[in-house]
Amino acid sequence: MQNDRAIALPQKADLIQLVTFRVEDSWMGINIDHIQELNRHIEPTRVPAVDSYVSGVVHLRGEVVTLIDLRILLGYPQAESTESQKAIVVDLGDERIGMLVDHVDDVCTFSCDLIEDYPSHLHQSNYDYFESIINTDNKVISVLNIANVLSVSLTH
Repeated sequence: MQNDRAIALPQKADLIQLVTFRVEDSWMGINIDHIQELNRHIEPTRVPAVDSYVSGVVHLRGEVVTLIDLRILLGYPQAESTESQKAIVVDLGDERIGMLVDHVDDVCTFSCDLIEDYPSHLHQSNYDYFESIINTDNKVISVLNIANVLSVSLTH
């Protein structure tokens, strides 16, 4: 039985690159292939009648991009804006969205041997937002399922 939550990798790939970041005290990562750009926190233009996790829209390089607060989407309490807060702009097909995170760490390369299924008992309400975990010597990184984050963000 094939795991539909696994990271899509070329058949002979032994490595994966992730942009790693923190939301609250949780380490997370996004496959670098989905990253369009990283920006310092940009003050969004508020939009009426949107879900609480939608911070608003921003104008980036001639395009209007929806900015979501991952803290709120994932169920963490809202926090004041800080200097370390960044917007990660991701692409998936024709969709582009900015995600506010507390702190961007680094681009890290991991062996695919470290990739494990995301435990189904963790964060039941947010399970679909993650596709796997990477267990390193000093931290566990939850890898975001960008397709699911974008589909929830764009359909609500």
